Amino acid sequence: HSPKHIINELRKLGFGLKVKKNFSDLIKEEIKNTNKRIKNFILLLVLGIPVVILGTFFPHARLSMYTQFVLTTFMIFFPSKDLYLSGFHALKKKSVNMDALVSLSTMAAWIYSSYVLFAKSLSNHVYFETAAMLLVVIYLGKTIEDKVRIKSTELIQNLYSLCPKVARLASDSSTMIPVEQLKIGDVILVK
Repeated sequence: HSPKHIINELRKLGFGLKVKKNFSDLIKEEIKNTNKRIKNFILLLVLGIPVVILGTFFPHARLSMYTQFVLTTFMIFFPSKDLYLSGFHALKKKSVNMDALVSLSTMAAWIYSSYVLFAKSLSNHVYFETAAMLLVVIYLGKTIEDKVRIKSTELIQNLYSLCPKVARLASDSSTMIPVEQLKIGDVILVK
């Protein structure tokens, strides 16, 4: 199969693939995405810590539960929205990934807790802090993963820079051709 065919098939499965011609563009885009993810992680951490404190020390106080609801709702629908879009897109394609699992679990905790809070059910247990901390931990992991991906891309770029740009065909040793023009079955001279 051709690379285009493989890329199209992976896109159908929900993977967001982009083809870049050079590594510097790829690294710049990765750094931009990582910086956005770091900002979202910090925002999630700042909002998540009060939710955990309130859920731990004041679990049944109504004001505490309303505050947890507001903070967790903001966490879900703003800094984490990309995670939910990715997760629900994967589910729509009948493909389960980590984003889908986190989306389902945090949304289940949020919906249940919201029901308990607003329906004034007999249960007084809400799980907003569970959803909040899951989002913080997942975004911490994604941020670390982004940093590793940038470093890996830089290392691959360094290796790629060592590759020859032209090759000499064995059939015509006087002609040098760009390596991109080599075809399967070409025999080249190596010195």
